Amino acid sequence: MGKESALRGTMLTVTRRYAAGIDVGEDGVRLVVMSKRLRANAAVCVEQLAFVPLPSGAVIDGDFIDRAAIVSALREAFTCLPSGGAWRALRCAMGLPASATVTTQVPLARLMEAREPLPAGAGSDPHGVLEPAVLAEAERATGVERAALAVDWSVQTGEDGQAQVSIAATARRHVEARVEAAAEAGVALSAIDGEAAAALRAMRH
Repeated sequence: MGKESALRGTMLTVTRRYAAGIDVGEDGVRLVVMSKRLRANAAVCVEQLAFVPLPSGAVIDGDFIDRAAIVSALREAFTCLPSGGAWRALRCAMGLPASATVTTQVPLARLMEAREPLPAGAGSDPHGVLEPAVLAEAERATGVERAALAVDWSVQTGEDGQAQVSIAATARRHVEARVEAAAEAGVALSAIDGEAAAALRAMRH
């Protein structure tokens, strides 16, 4: 029977992709586990839902104040999951509140004009060209020094056909606190994302 269970778990891992989205709010920790078959246009299924309350003041305005309470709640939320099989390959993403994140879109042409001069021998890597300008724009939009920011960005084509750079920035302490608390709870994060998108983003990883 043990071998049959192990084989079933292996087959589930092969035929389905599993992911978890975690939201740590001021009232508690929410966990949603989703799955999707590995085929085009397959439906996304909700496998598990869990909520563990947090004591008042554990999280304030996105800041983790009581790390021990948050770690304990994370561990408790994950106890609802089976211990083996497909769940071992679970990809996890933790949400970041919108109040702690600044998002903006800037025309690519404007960033290219504002970019800092490249040092000799820097090559033609577009990320190397754009990154200083992106960081400068994130610093301007947030009012926080770039060294204290965590920044993500991508180049997309807008409705007018012009290239736009989408930038999301947050204080680095928010990202570090979430990664460290998850690690203490035995959870490896594959992404940090907006609250509503966290589980779906984990699915992509």
